[in-house]
Amino acid sequence: FRHWNTQGGYLHSHEHNYPGGSKQQQITLYPHRDMNNVWRIKHVVKDGEGEPGDWKTQPLEYLVHGSVIRLEHIPTFKHLHSHDVRPPISEVDFQNEVSGYGYKGFRGDGNDNWVVEIERGDRSDSQSGRRVRTLRTHFRLRHQLQGCYLFSHKVKLPDWAFEQQEVTCNKNAIRDNSIWFVETNNNELLPASADKVNYKVPGFLKKFTELQVVMWTTNAGLTDRHTFDSRPSSWPRLLRGINFWMREHTQIYLLGNPFVWWLSTGSILAYAAVRALLILRAKRGYQDFNDSVVNKYDQLCGFLVMGWFMHYFPFFLMDRQLFLHHYFPALYYAILLSCSVFDLLTSMLRPRVRLQIAAVILVIALWNFYIYSPLAYGLQWTRSGCNRAKLLKTWDFGWWVTRSRISASS
Repeated sequence: FRHWNTQGGYLHSHEHNYPGGSKQQQITLYPHRDMNNVWRIKHVVKDGEGEPGDWKTQPLEYLVHGSVIRLEHIPTFKHLHSHDVRPPISEVDFQNEVSGYGYKGFRGDGNDNWVVEIERGDRSDSQSGRRVRTLRTHFRLRHQLQGCYLFSHKVKLPDWAFEQQEVTCNKNAIRDNSIWFVETNNNELLPASADKVNYKVPGFLKKFTELQVVMWTTNAGLTDRHTFDSRPSSWPRLLRGINFWMREHTQIYLLGNPFVWWLSTGSILAYAAVRALLILRAKRGYQDFNDSVVNKYDQLCGFLVMGWFMHYFPFFLMDRQLFLHHYFPALYYAILLSCSVFDLLTSMLRPRVRLQIAAVILVIALWNFYIYSPLAYGLQWTRSGCNRAKLLKTWDFGWWVTRSRISASS
């Protein structure tokens, strides 16, 4: 059984118990294929007594909306079980613990009963909306006695559950987080002529869309804080870097070339100011945009600013942990823009003068690289030299500074 709305993976159990609550066997989501993900669907007869394992003697019966079943964990013979006990992490009244309960040959009890509620089928498979079909049918499992739904969300359990994803029985379940589907199914009673299903082969557009959704969902889910994370508003100003690696008296620290970085940011601001001025002048009747030179640079710089914006602005919509390196794609556009701005500002100068100015800019950029290269390569650097290189108070490189910062955050 696979969870539909998160990337937590498969309904899973293993021979480890909860340290609190019922202290019964743990039920989790596990993202990798494993024998501990395998469950046997058992029929529940009308009087509530489950079949003790004689499924081979029973006639084949498909799961439909309203079917009452029990799920037996094949490796440990435990039933999927829930009761009025709070789960280990989500300790609220509407959440119940889900556990593995029982032993080999145990008939089970009413707390092992789950009602199948078909949510939707696949449009290409007319039967999938009427009975549970592998991959095609999305369904919910409602606990017959508690009235809660088998549920999972992006909450990790502690080390005692190997940081796997929490599974609960939720009375106020978000619908999407309580939807499951069968990924793999095997039954010896199925005839050889039974239909076999597989994942559909998507077209290019569907692949592309799915990739974007998965990347966005994965990124949005990384919400933990980090000692060296930062927000997008600080990136163009290069307010801080990232500590990559550190040992005694040695550190690798990511920091951009300040001269190149701030020059590119200045180019963005310069374009915005000039573009606003041109628009204002156009409102007052000036025909600046009819000038071929203005039109040429407006299109070129506008394209680069749009590229910068599209690679930068989406990060403001993300609550996940972010770092300076996420700005790099936008930075490339900003650097290209600075070259275009240089070309525009020096277009009226003689070629030799333009070369001289370009050479000065190049020397300054190389000098900045030389000054900060010990951070990138872990080279020898005196503490006084390190402190002199800190142009901003927010730059927290220096192994002695970083160590104290990490200790404070932990």
